[in-house]
Amino acid sequence: MPSRSVASRWGSRSRTSPSKTLEELDFKFQPSLDPKLVRELATGHFIAQAENVLLFGPPGVGKTHVGIALGRAAIEAGHSVLFVTATAVLAALSKAHAESHFGDQLTFFAKPKLLIVDELGYLPLERTTAHLFFQLVAKRYERGSILLTTNQQVPNGAMCSATRPSLPRSSTGSCTTATPSSSKERAID
Repeated sequence: MPSRSVASRWGSRSRTSPSKTLEELDFKFQPSLDPKLVRELATGHFIAQAENVLLFGPPGVGKTHVGIALGRAAIEAGHSVLFVTATAVLAALSKAHAESHFGDQLTFFAKPKLLIVDELGYLPLERTTAHLFFQLVAKRYERGSILLTTNQQVPNGAMCSATRPSLPRSSTGSCTTATPSSSKERAID
């Protein structure tokens, strides 16, 4: 169970508790995860640099567990964190847009140092909703980190071929961090 201070800083709209830890992560269950890189991400350096993390792979490989554990480590390092499902953040942004208080909602989601959006791509995005999500990403750009989990495959070479040509073509159980401005990438494979 999380300590009181960790739970109180997890984010009031978070739909889950920060109960998952890196110590509980079974790297044998998901051998494609690089324990060294996961531990490096847990240091929070990517947050200090306002870099983003993408965890992608099929359902059931532990993406949400890793996301929650990294969020917990970020809180323990003193960062503000909000964990929310993609469905919830997109519904909140769409509702705020319809009710003419989109700016306030955008500011709310832009505030934490780390925003964890779980299950992006689980449901298809409508064009308007995708545009609202893009505005959130743009608002957070170089100000705060986003950790996304998705079951969608990244198209071959879309993120990695320029700087990491040796990465395998399969995205199963992979994790990539990238900074759009510098194309600095690290991958767990």
